[in-house]
Order: sequence, then structure tokens, then C-alpha cells
Amino acid sequence: RAERRHRGPVWLVTNNFATGGAQSSARRLLLGLQARGISVRAAVLQEQLEHPTAGRVDLERAGVRVLCAAHADERDAAAAIVEAIDREGAACVLLWNAIPEHKVLLADALVGTHVFDVSPGEMFFASLARYFRAPRAGSVVLDARDYGALLAGVVVKYDAARAQAEELLGAPVTVISNGVEPLQTLARRTNGELVVSTLARLSPDKKLEQLIAATRVAVAHGAPRFEVRVAGEVETGSEAWARELVASCEGLPIRFVGHRASHELLAETDLFAMISEPLGCPNASLEAMAAGLPIVATDAGGAREQLDDGAGVLVARGDSEAMGRAMAHLLADPARRRELGARAFERAKARFSLERMVRDYAALIGIELS
Repeated sequence: RAERRHRGPVWLVTNNFATGGAQSSARRLLLGLQARGISVRAAVLQEQLEHPTAGRVDLERAGVRVLCAAHADERDAAAAIVEAIDREGAACVLLWNAIPEHKVLLADALVGTHVFDVSPGEMFFASLARYFRAPRAGSVVLDARDYGALLAGVVVKYDAARAQAEELLGAPVTVISNGVEPLQTLARRTNGELVVSTLARLSPDKKLEQLIAATRVAVAHGAPRFEVRVAGEVETGSEAWARELVASCEGLPIRFVGHRASHELLAETDLFAMISEPLGCPNASLEAMAAGLPIVATDAGGAREQLDDGAGVLVARGDSEAMGRAMAHLLADPARRRELGARAFERAKARFSLERMVRDYAALIGIELS
């Protein structure tokens, strides 16, 4: 196969730019690189040209060109992306949390291009395992090691996922956590009732039933008057599950508020609560940290790396009783909330800034920033 030229834009290929943590990080990275004079392009595998997501609209308004490659057959989608890369060149291609059926095709077709798989933890490993149980007929890429051999490298979002990625793929692995801008200047808006918030898609994999159980525990432990606000859209295909979830909250101080801009929700929040599922480097908690909020989260994935050194309260994965007790204690202790919020803000600035994330990706792909 011909050696492709390693000049041209940085390409980011993802499923879509709908609301979600992975998509938010992708947008931030593209805009951060562009702001530093680096040419960027994006391609989406699931968006139709005539039905743009809000995230895609934001990118295009900022001058980032987005190729809509959605086709009924993933081979046609891959062909459209490869054709565009052959035409425009590529400094590198970042396969950003992309569907395995597509990214294996692309990595195989783009031999001669620096291709990096950028994925979170648990879902990444599970999706690859599912694909390679029955790989595409006729493909020479038959297992994860075959796929890893096609890659220039792999990016995981938290350090505990590094060893598993190295063992699975046999490719060089770099840890690059997500990054956010500081938001601590937000003024709290409250009517006297304490507000506990979370940001999450309404989908079974987010395990929001654990937060509902924790809310029940917090009420039982005498927490001051509070309301839990769950912000997020229902994931397509999860409508019936979401209706049952909402119905299960009857009698509890829980309100589902739909899609909300994170800065608006956080400005109303006294305590941020997060079920750290699926495993990754959660953007929701990073945004809460950057807003100077106290956080209680389950100890899963990258949550520990975010909230270590006293920047938040961690409880065991799946332990709704412990989360509810922690919520009750923090709601009753404003001084402790202020202390945790200040520590979280400082940790976000020091370890999880957007500037650091952009520089880390630039270094990965061999671009020197001034």
C-alpha cells in the first residue's frame, strides 16, 4: 500500500457530536488545536448531513469542517473517510471512541497513516472483545493484537487502564486525561433549598438507579431539605427504561431536568454526585471540579485520579448506602463543602486543564506548540 503523506490536518473520527463526555472532550480538543494554529478536520460515523447535532453545529460555526460519513454499510463509511484523507492528507488520525466495526476497517485501510485509537476504559475493552468474537468475514484483522499492530499508538484516559490496553493490543499506550477550563467564577443561584446535581445520559449503563437508592438513604439519614437534579437526555433506545426509572423516584426529592448546559446546572448546585459508570475519565466531575464544587463519586475508573488528595469524597463502586450517607453528611456541613470545592478547583487547574490536554495530544502526534 502507498505511504500516505503525513502532512495535512489532524483528523478526529468519532461516532457523533451529540451530548456526552467523550464528545465534549473531542470538541474541546479540536477547538483547542485550531486556536493554536493547527489545521483540524472531523468525521462522524452516525450523523446524517441534514440532521446535525448541537455539537457539530458548534464546531462548524467555529470553522471546523465535519465530514458526515454515515452509511448503511460501514465499508462505505470507511471508504468516504479514506477518500477524503487521501485527497487532503493527514498529520494523523484519532479514532475517538469510534465503533469497532468502523475503526478496524479504517485502521486497516489507512496503513501508511499515523492512526491512534483514543478510547475510555471499560467500554473500549468490552466493545473490542465483542467485535473480535465474530470479526468481519474475509478480514485479515482477526484479534485485538492484529488491530494493535495497525496503530501508531493507543490513548487511554486514566492510568489504571494502561496495563490492560498494553496487554490487549500490544501497541504503545499513552495516558492523556480529559481537560476543562476553570469555571469557579460562577455565582450560585439558590432559593434556600440545597441542590445535588448530576450530569448523565439516561441509559442503563450509567446506573442511575444507584443514585436514586443513595437519595433514599440520604433522606433516611436526616439530610437537610434538598433536591437531586438529573440533567441529561434519554439515549435512543432507552425510552422505556427511562420511564421506569422516573417512575421509581415517586416520593423522592428527584427531578429529571433534561438537557441543561453544564455551566447553568452547576451554578445552581451545592453538591455534585456521580456514579462513575462506565469507567473512563468522567467529564461531568471535571466540570464540577472546575466550578469549585464539592463532589461525592463512586470509586471507579478515573474518578480516583481526579479526586485524590482530598479533592472529593469517594465511595466504593456500587455502594449506594455509603453514597447516601456521604451526601447527607456533606449537605449538613457547609464548611466541609466549601473546603472540598476549593481543593477540587485547585486540582482541576493543576492536573486537568484544557491547556494541558491540548499540549499532551500535540506532543503525541509530534506537533510542537509555542
